[in-house]
Amino acid sequence: SVPVVLKKLSHHMKESGVDLVCYARAAKHCARLSRSLMLGTLSLMLGPNGSGRKVLALTTARAHNYSIRCIPSPTTGLNFNDEFRSALIEAGSGNTPVLLFIENGWDLSVLPDIMYFISEGSHPTLID
Repeated sequence: SVPVVLKKLSHHMKESGVDLVCYARAAKHCARLSRSLMLGTLSLMLGPNGSGRKVLALTTARAHNYSIRCIPSPTTGLNFNDEFRSALIEAGSGNTPVLLFIENGWDLSVLPDIMYFISEGSHPTLID
């Protein structure tokens, strides 16, 4: 529920020395993501740059003791498939659940790999 998530987020923010100011829509997004994390399901958050997806995702993940893996934007020169493969291996090999955050800016050609993994839970060319 929203109050439980806000309580967890508030506690986490106080520990890090930051006052929490949260808008109703942001709280609802945190609650949805929180529910997804508690159920162990996959979530896909979409939105333009600057909409707060990363802050909400990272804060909610920390409130649930998830480790966080970020695939940076393509301006870093990294190969998406290599980063995605590494993140999936990390998520499957540890005892701590992993939240994967993919930065904006990737070409639409990466979407089939992401969607295949979301629908199937594996990927034939990325994971052996």
